[in-house]
Amino acid sequence: MKRRMIQRSLVVAVFAAIALTVNAQQEHQTYNGPFGRGNAGAATYSYYTGDDGRRMFDGKYTYKRIDKRNGGSTYTETGQYKDDKLEGLWTLTFNGSMYGNKVVAKITLNYKNGLLDGPMNYSWRETEDGRTKTEAYTFQFHEGYLTGKATKLVLDRYIYSYQCDEEDLPIGIWTKIGNRKDATFTECCVYENGKAIDGYTEQVATGDRSSTTVDYYPNEMLKGITRLLERPYDFKEIPIRSGIEGLSLRFKFEDGLKYGFLGIKGHVF
Repeated sequence: MKRRMIQRSLVVAVFAAIALTVNAQQEHQTYNGPFGRGNAGAATYSYYTGDDGRRMFDGKYTYKRIDKRNGGSTYTETGQYKDDKLEGLWTLTFNGSMYGNKVVAKITLNYKNGLLDGPMNYSWRETEDGRTKTEAYTFQFHEGYLTGKATKLVLDRYIYSYQCDEEDLPIGIWTKIGNRKDATFTECCVYENGKAIDGYTEQVATGDRSSTTVDYYPNEMLKGITRLLERPYDFKEIPIRSGIEGLSLRFKFEDGLKYGFLGIKGHVF
């Protein structure tokens, strides 16, 4: 009888020790101090220690850096984590000087379980010699995939249009035309259930068509959107924790292939 009681007591003690260890690992702490590349900024965030000993971000997160060498430009990131994964609304801002011009930029992103999910909004205001120009874009994501549609997406030298169906698969006619008044033709790719079934160019002046292979828009657009997101930071202070650095934007296709920085069908460009 005593032996059973001793064994039972040992079992209870072991489970109690395990419970104490788990509670200790899950206990949240707050960090407030230097952060980022070269500890150039400051961050405040909540975290707990994971089973593998890693610091697991969990809860609110804020980051701020003032770049005195760049006209006092200010970079900020605010958002939250859930078990070390991006969750909910994240807001990134840049307010300062770029190439001698005054720039104010803001990006809002929505995450679910670490994946882009919901609207992404981008705004840019730049003042040069007293003249101000503005840009604004809205993109829609679902479970990490770019979806929805855009009838006039201006990226660098080209203007794109795209659309996806309720399953987030590309559908209909996607177009690309030069971002200039003297553009002479439009490139078109026709999608059905996420698969390219036709491609052609159409002359702007006459409407005349000729067949061609133009199934490279997804890769071009995703790279263009990524450059757009990096633009406010001038490649100097790309966001630390928001996921934009190394962000792998992608479309969903019928064949299950991911189109992004690896290029079409996994080939590096």
